[in-house]
Amino acid sequence: MIRQQAEILPHGEKAGIWMFLLKKRTFCIFRCTFLLILVAAGLMLIQPGQAAAAKAPATTIGIVDYGQLMDAYPGLQAVDQTLRTEAEQAKQEFASRSAGLNDQDKQRLGQELGLRLEQKRQQLLQEMTEKINVIVGSVAAEKKLTIVVFKDTVITGGVDITKDVAAKFTPKK
Repeated sequence: MIRQQAEILPHGEKAGIWMFLLKKRTFCIFRCTFLLILVAAGLMLIQPGQAAAAKAPATTIGIVDYGQLMDAYPGLQAVDQTLRTEAEQAKQEFASRSAGLNDQDKQRLGQELGLRLEQKRQQLLQEMTEKINVIVGSVAAEKKLTIVVFKDTVITGGVDITKDVAAKFTPKK
């Protein structure tokens, strides 16, 4: 259609339309080339990222037997003795306060004292666990371990640091 219109136009105007079409085609070629360059540059940027991911250091996993550490912890006897003392005090308090109470009030008092004893147990175990975790963290850092997990969650592999952690416990007094 443009050709038909160009044939009707005088010679000078034909050249103008052909110039316009040539410029339009050149611009389209330029735009396509520019997009190809952008895509190529994007691919070049992605490639180093993949190479860096391939060169990432291997994860080293440490394992620890937490039950064994709790048993070996020097403060375990003190925690156990504190809990026994608390239980004996709760028993004596129940005996003295329950005199004259009906069964429902005795049950409520027993639950209250049991809850208090459980909270004390949780507090003591949390303190002990936090101290053990600090030592586990220091051993893991020394051995350049990326992560430490419980021994019973691992089927195979990993570096067992249980003995190294237990060796760092302060001696019993």
